[in-house]
Amino acid sequence: MMPALSLSNGLVSLLLAAAPLLEPDPGKLQRIQPRDVSGTKADGALWAVDDDPATAWKAGLKDGAFHWGGVDREKATALKVFVRPGCQGSQASFAAYARPHHVELSPRVFRRWFNKRMLLPTPLEPADVEGEPERKSASVSAELQDVAGWQSIDVPLSGATAGMRSGFVLQVKDTYPGKEHEELCITDLRVYLDSPDPVDSSEEQLALDSIKRSVRDTLTRAPLAPKRLPAKFESSDIDVESPPAQAPKGELALESPNTFPSMVKRARQTAAELRAIWKVPVSQLEANGWKRASVQSVLDDDASFETALLNRETISLMGDGLLAADDFKLVAAQNPLTALRSVTAKMQKLGGKPLECEAVCLATYAASSTSANGSHADCARVCQYGDDMLAGMRADLGGSGIFVKGGLESPREVLLLQSREGGEREVVRRNYRELFVYANGRVSQMASITFDPRYVETHQLAWNEDRSAVQSVMRISLQGSKVEYATQMTAAPEHAAADVDPEAALAFGVQR
Repeated sequence: MMPALSLSNGLVSLLLAAAPLLEPDPGKLQRIQPRDVSGTKADGALWAVDDDPATAWKAGLKDGAFHWGGVDREKATALKVFVRPGCQGSQASFAAYARPHHVELSPRVFRRWFNKRMLLPTPLEPADVEGEPERKSASVSAELQDVAGWQSIDVPLSGATAGMRSGFVLQVKDTYPGKEHEELCITDLRVYLDSPDPVDSSEEQLALDSIKRSVRDTLTRAPLAPKRLPAKFESSDIDVESPPAQAPKGELALESPNTFPSMVKRARQTAAELRAIWKVPVSQLEANGWKRASVQSVLDDDASFETALLNRETISLMGDGLLAADDFKLVAAQNPLTALRSVTAKMQKLGGKPLECEAVCLATYAASSTSANGSHADCARVCQYGDDMLAGMRADLGGSGIFVKGGLESPREVLLLQSREGGEREVVRRNYRELFVYANGRVSQMASITFDPRYVETHQLAWNEDRSAVQSVMRISLQGSKVEYATQMTAAPEHAAADVDPEAALAFGVQR
């Protein structure tokens, strides 16, 4: 029997039942999944909502704020939040790490323009919301027991607590100390809804599948992907009026003298080739010797390589995952505009089911993208278009694509095109083109145009001796044929432990 609730100074006090639960007992309430979760820092918050007792969210007490964001449910009257506190993978891990003691649930606050953003909006404190008065809201407080199992928190959604209909912040106020570590853990958190409106089970399953896919990419396969780029480059500008006599060794050093003028010459040649392609309409590229292709991992919705590249340097607009030909697989593709009308017709019927709409959309955008995460972001955006969906997708996909010269297994050149609307105060459509030139399975030269073909940025890559990683990059920016500026980028030395992603480490040891 739950104790009565009382409101005092904007705080709703709550005590938990004495006995922990081996499994949540929500009664007739419906389970709902988050659409975004985050901690105060990027510390594995997804692992608290993946239904896996072997994984846990870990944070220091000062960072012990867990943000849970879902779909706004206007008719909901209450939430029941089940928490599995501590690292409950084993008795040893439960004792080793701190466990939440007193917690507080409060509504999340967003800037207005975040309402249209589906993935990972950033919660803000009321005082940080520019131009809006500070909002007074009640919070739900609870005392968790220091025992393993599930414990529940009842959240009435009325009056000042109604702001939690679309999400909440769980703030850990203090902890039961761990024997070995000060960090606190939450193994799992589930949310159930009391509402007269039925919850769409297929939407909630897709949300859970997305969470598990993200955990899989971060935790299991991503560390296995090769990291071709360093964590950081050390850059130094080159005086283009008085350049050094000898430039660093590049991929094509054996083919021509490795002087700065020779590198400028190659930059101009690559820029000229990209400018010539810029003039060719996308619909005519295949007639000019380019074959349309797709990246297999993107079609498979596998973002493990992208996850491995997080927090690394980037040198490409769209294709850092394509620097080495043995890191990806290209497959022949068709023009995504071919069946676009039938695809959008299906999507428009799913207006109230954004995740199902996104699932229908994904294959279309993935066919012309180098990023699985980017395809999800594109589809989340277009599923809000309504009547303009067909026109928006036609404009995006008509100016986008991956094109290859040479074999799909060992391309000589890869051309990446992307057309998207962007901007905040003024929305404009931008067209990007990026050309990769390969030598012996590694990118040797790159060129990109972002807004005007007069301005081309080029890169010439040098690889280390075993050709496993980029050692240095010469970046030469051209206006017409004139060198505007040049920068030498050299891979900064990394400590042996630098390759270990602290956010991909479990809060406790586990056998897999």
